[in-house]
Amino acid sequence: MIAITKVLTCIREDHVEVPFIARHRKDQHHPILKVSHLWRIQELNIEWCTQIETKKKLSTTISKLGLDDWKHYVKEAKDALALKDLHELLQVRYASRYREMREETEPTSTKQKVPLKTDQYNFCVVNGVRAITDVSGFCKNSVQKMFNKV
Repeated sequence: MIAITKVLTCIREDHVEVPFIARHRKDQHHPILKVSHLWRIQELNIEWCTQIETKKKLSTTISKLGLDDWKHYVKEAKDALALKDLHELLQVRYASRYREMREETEPTSTKQKVPLKTDQYNFCVVNGVRAITDVSGFCKNSVQKMFNKV
């Protein structure tokens, strides 16, 4: 147990990877732990941290939706699948509240996107070649023909 704690400390606090621990930190973990054990510890650590982060986000969402009576479900969730099921259930049951919450946090832009002209002449104009076309006297069609040849 102490060896696992030391490995987790190396991964979480020292931000070192498994190969580094296996090669340079042998003295910090128990000699019984093999490299495969170290990789498994890292996998479980990632799953644990992801689950904790998901619980925090889901609890925040539940609070924003005003459903404080649902918080005990988050605490009771044992794994990522249970959290995913809970999140999907909330999305189905409270779809309208989700939409309202999303609209409050992500204001939609009132500007409409204008389609861009994609011909070669307009590409040149946008990128500063217009001055050359004005000085040289070439018209739009001539410039397009030159670019089509290239």
